[in-house]
Amino acid sequence: MKNYIRDASFYKERPIVLLSNSSWYLNHYRKNLIEEIVKKEMKPILMAPYDNFSSELSSKAIYIPWRISRSKNFNLIVLLIAFFRLFFLIRAIKPGIIHSHTIKPNILSSLVSSFFGIPLVISFAGLGRLSRIDGRKKSLLKFIFNF
Repeated sequence: MKNYIRDASFYKERPIVLLSNSSWYLNHYRKNLIEEIVKKEMKPILMAPYDNFSSELSSKAIYIPWRISRSKNFNLIVLLIAFFRLFFLIRAIKPGIIHSHTIKPNILSSLVSSFFGIPLVISFAGLGRLSRIDGRKKSLLKFIFNF
């Protein structure tokens, strides 16, 4: 069993990835966290789709545009493409920890982080539109979260 509690020097050597499905979200809600990580001389890498706030993110830390569809929640092909994009980015970055925000990135990052054995912090305020689903889709979503 791996020990996920590491000293701070480990995170100065390996980057911390902050992941979301919008640059606006990271800039608006995680601005203080990003500044604190930079202050502690750690290496944040910010991953989100390109939008109007991407240039602000790139001025704070390393910003990597991550192409993910925000509208097609249950299109399996679109989800698989986003998964493989994240998989190869995380494999190349080799982060010490992943901090994921919003539902779809949380699901994808939990799968990728478990594959590579990378510690993961998941944040979300609620299920939004997904709270209104039922039937097989709801069962699938519960299975993924429990997995």
